[in-house]
Amino acid sequence: MIKILAVLLPAVLLISLFPLNQYGDATRLKNFYLEEPDSLDVVLIGSSENYAGFSPVLAYEEYGFTSYLYTISANAFRLFEVQLEEVLRVQSPGTILVDVGEVIKVKTDYDTIFRQLAASVPFGRHKIDMIREYAQSEDILSYYFPFTVVHGDATPKDLLSYIRTNAAVRRRGYSLLKGVTTFTGSGETWDGPYVTPIDTAGDHSTVELPEAVAEEWQYVLDACRKHPEVQFIFINTPHRITTEENYRNYQITNALGQRIEEEGYAFVNLESMTDAIGLVPETDFYNNAHMNLYGQYKTTRFLCDILTREFGVAGKAISFENREKWENCAAFQKDYFRLFDEEFKARKPGEFGKWLDEDIRLLETLEQRKSE
Repeated sequence: MIKILAVLLPAVLLISLFPLNQYGDATRLKNFYLEEPDSLDVVLIGSSENYAGFSPVLAYEEYGFTSYLYTISANAFRLFEVQLEEVLRVQSPGTILVDVGEVIKVKTDYDTIFRQLAASVPFGRHKIDMIREYAQSEDILSYYFPFTVVHGDATPKDLLSYIRTNAAVRRRGYSLLKGVTTFTGSGETWDGPYVTPIDTAGDHSTVELPEAVAEEWQYVLDACRKHPEVQFIFINTPHRITTEENYRNYQITNALGQRIEEEGYAFVNLESMTDAIGLVPETDFYNNAHMNLYGQYKTTRFLCDILTREFGVAGKAISFENREKWENCAAFQKDYFRLFDEEFKARKPGEFGKWLDEDIRLLETLEQRKSE
């Protein structure tokens, strides 16, 4: 028994602490399970555009409903049903937002994305069934022991930060940012010389919907139809569109939006509403695909106004303890915004910004600012 425990205990520790390639994704999804069961009004399923472009804490502070970003970088929508079922296994949101940005980027090889998901799901029968159904490798044990095949490329300093961050979140018992990740600065240094983006405000032009995209959408539609009790709202998050290829993707998205509405679901194309949102391409994005905190705040407020006014989204009663946690999150985000604002205004031309996410180094920086 001692020998068995000597093997199992380090393995459990490694499973708990060892990060995958996408450290933010691993943290974000694991922290989802810290939310009080059945306490979320809205869950957003999508990709990196969403964790950069929507703030659940701002939505709570100004519109009164709770939400979380169940999002994975470059998400694969062949996995939409398993993600949806996992959300509904622990939460009962009245509304689920689905970003279609990755639906049009059809992915048949989704093993890396699935490993992010599987590694973050608590162990249980549901996890075993999930791995049996979706694992693409014959090495099934590697999905239970991900550190054996996916080691990440972090420095020891980053790895230590990841472990300390997870430990701090678990001591606190909840996520402060509900999955948000953004960057200080706008993205000229990320995307090369600045290119004036194509203006999509009010643009509803379409091209023929590719067959592969229609098939991908069918996966999503079939999963949604199993849950008539949920209000599904499909969205498209703004980008800086600077190439003809990306503009064609925008037109494909418009065509998909028409298909969505034909099936009786709502589609909100925020990318065609950039003027109404007030987005400034030069200052509200950290690269062509992702908004910084300024763009995130503008887009969150605009979308929340639509959700509450047109779709009846409202906050349900939550426990006093949980309300206190959300108030703490709101106070933290005010400090977070001030730090972002300082970093943005102090940044010299051509100078890289800094990541702002749920990282122990950010928390320590804010605490130091407060003490000073």
